[in-house]
Amino acid sequence: MRDFIDHLIQRYQSVAKWKRSSEDQPPPHENALASLTLAEAALRKLQINRDYPQHKPQIAIIGPTQAGKSTVVNLLLDKPLAGVSALAGFTVHPQGFCLGNCAGEHDWLQQFFPGYEQHALANLANAPYHAYALVEAGEGPLPPSVIWDTPDFDSIDASGYRDAVLRTAALADLLLLVVSKDKYADKRVWDTLKLLLPLNRPLVVCINKLGEESRPVILNSFRNHLREAGIAEDKFPIRTLPYQKNLDESGHGIDPEQAELLRNQLTDSLAGIERSTQQRYTYAFIDQHWQEWIRPIVAEHAADEAWKEMVQQAMEAALGDYRRDYLDHPQNYETFQQAIAELLSLLEIPILADSLNKARQAITWPLRQIIGAGKSLFGKQQTAELRDSNQEQRLLNQICHHTLVHLAEEALRISETEAGQESWWKTIARTLRNERPEIEQHFTQAVTGYQQKFQPEIERSARSLYEQLEKQPATLNSLRAARVTADAAAVVLAVKSGGLSLHDLIVAPAMLSLTSMLAESTLGRYMNKVAAELKQRQLDMVSTELIATLQQEIISLKERADPAQRFRIPAEELAAAEQKLRELKDGN
Repeated sequence: MRDFIDHLIQRYQSVAKWKRSSEDQPPPHENALASLTLAEAALRKLQINRDYPQHKPQIAIIGPTQAGKSTVVNLLLDKPLAGVSALAGFTVHPQGFCLGNCAGEHDWLQQFFPGYEQHALANLANAPYHAYALVEAGEGPLPPSVIWDTPDFDSIDASGYRDAVLRTAALADLLLLVVSKDKYADKRVWDTLKLLLPLNRPLVVCINKLGEESRPVILNSFRNHLREAGIAEDKFPIRTLPYQKNLDESGHGIDPEQAELLRNQLTDSLAGIERSTQQRYTYAFIDQHWQEWIRPIVAEHAADEAWKEMVQQAMEAALGDYRRDYLDHPQNYETFQQAIAELLSLLEIPILADSLNKARQAITWPLRQIIGAGKSLFGKQQTAELRDSNQEQRLLNQICHHTLVHLAEEALRISETEAGQESWWKTIARTLRNERPEIEQHFTQAVTGYQQKFQPEIERSARSLYEQLEKQPATLNSLRAARVTADAAAVVLAVKSGGLSLHDLIVAPAMLSLTSMLAESTLGRYMNKVAAELKQRQLDMVSTELIATLQQEIISLKERADPAQRFRIPAEELAAAEQKLRELKDGN
């Protein structure tokens, strides 16, 4: 579970960094990152409990700026060890003060504070935020324990050391919230309190810097805030400390009676610590925040599925357009006519074949030379059309172009309505537009390859028709006779037109004649069967060789989006983590 939460934190940090456009704006996903960090640290605390069951109780002093946390720490230690300053945000590192015998007891701290450096207290001021200190404080008025002074959680710079505050709070077996009369009602205080309470750590509140006349008013107001926050008034004890001018660092000028009340309260709370309950409440805390954590991941998975479905529908539409505008179109469909042309070659009468072929070549040679040089009796535009006589290729390229344009427009439309995933959809639309020329080029090359690969299917259909004709010699001979007449008509047409393509010049008249005779003969039904089978094989190959490849190339565009803007946590990993959470909650 901790590995998954670690991964979540890394991805949240990456996405938050990518999304943050201004330092003036709050960090994206701030709440989720706070609860994730606390959960990860709480899981580490459970590991420390298992590996070092006798480690000293940990007390974390938390609170906003200028609440007097460090002064309270010194009051509890009865020594001026924690640095005190009138400047806000003076303490920016966790500082632990160990009461009692501490030799070799805290070797596990580096395990709990991963990536942190341990410094001597005197050197801590110049250390990076990810640093801490542990000081031996000797004997004190509290039982053997470690008292942690922590940074604030509400200053402008607090985001830099928020991780340290949350980790120290998770380490604590007992929390002491220190607030002043000026800060007790701040929203940040109550947000932090609401975040920490579900871990069910014993907590004591100390309202500091109170004048005697304002004490009952502030206490009453604080209890009202508890009720408004839905927190029971007896959830935790409240102690107060008076305001004292010219107070020294040790806190000795504070009313001894109230200082003793605070120490006694902490001593009582320490005696009631039950680490055995921390596991149950840690897993409950994770379960409480789980849906918040995975919501953007689930939305990302949904966007991925929506993208796949959109592309799938676009491919089905493209295949439908191909069937309608080519396979089922009487004027555009030319593949079976190519099979008939192949059949014409098979029908050549052996005696006449050589002379007819030579005649066709001789008569059409000047025309082929003119066409090959890019000239024509009918102008350059018509010559270009003659060279590009592949109707299927033109249509498939048009379908590819229209599909890519449609998908880009659809992705852009969705980006205007899809909250949380708008940047990703815009990226998809932009990538589609940028990559379209390359995708179309790949598709054109694929069409050429497919047509070459499909040519044997055309020849197979022609051979199937010829073999069926061989079973009926009378029909075959009559068709061969018709072939001679058709060839003669083609020669006359070539002389008269002088501007048709080679395909139209030689094949078309014979092809039309032969097609009509086949349809009217006893082989008509078989010819229809061969044509339908050829058409189905062609549809299947276009689907697998062209459309499926195009679909995969388009879907993969999402991988080209900036990895920083997406969580990229697979559904399988998420499902395994959810299963693990269920097992942990059930005590397995």
